[in-house]
Amino acid sequence: MKKATVLIALSLALVSCRSIALRIFLSKTQVHFDHYKSGDRDLVFIDASHVGKPEYFADIKFTVDSLRGKGYTIVFEEIRAVVSSLNDLPRIDLCKKKIRKMTGVYFGDYSDAKDDENLDLPNMKGLTNQTVDNTGIDRRRDVWADYNLFQLVTAYEAEKGEIKLSECDLQTPPNDRYRCTKINRSESNYLLVEMRNKRLLHVVDSIQKDKVAILYGARHHYGFIRLLREKDSSWAYQQRRGYY
Repeated sequence: MKKATVLIALSLALVSCRSIALRIFLSKTQVHFDHYKSGDRDLVFIDASHVGKPEYFADIKFTVDSLRGKGYTIVFEEIRAVVSSLNDLPRIDLCKKKIRKMTGVYFGDYSDAKDDENLDLPNMKGLTNQTVDNTGIDRRRDVWADYNLFQLVTAYEAEKGEIKLSECDLQTPPNDRYRCTKINRSESNYLLVEMRNKRLLHVVDSIQKDKVAILYGARHHYGFIRLLREKDSSWAYQQRRGYY
């Protein structure tokens, strides 16, 4: 089997905000971003949703292209699972089931979201999925700042202990609503938000550039900025200015 990379879109908003607020968020046609500055360093955080209107993703792409054209290094999220052979597929499934036990969601690319009970999404009519193409991400030159699927589960288990799966966890089909156990929202948030915020900070710190633009899920925004300021309190919010 030719080596391939399976990309897994993790929409944290979809995990935590199955509500009217989520429906309002998914109806947006323009992306929100904030600007921060520390000395000569500039940072822009672009709030992403992984499902939205085509116009919304067109605005993300326009923003990303504009910032790149102004010399910003683009940083993006993307949980990956590298498949070297068919033997890797059961391991990927096991990792997804462990994440489902923590979050209640068996993650995929939302391509079958309208039939997918485990996501419990609002009406998907008129919505589309986030891709590298519709957001303007160029994997050849932009900077990936995330875990792969195996790293994420392994890192969590190294800190918190093994995620043990029951027979119900193992036998529940991916697209069925998850009912095996009550979800611990604090631990779910730690796995999908806090750990990845730390990973993002590590990558951003390693970039030897003065201008960085981050395209990441909206739920990461303020937690990441808090970590950034804990490390360097000089980072300050700037009034939004045009990048177009």
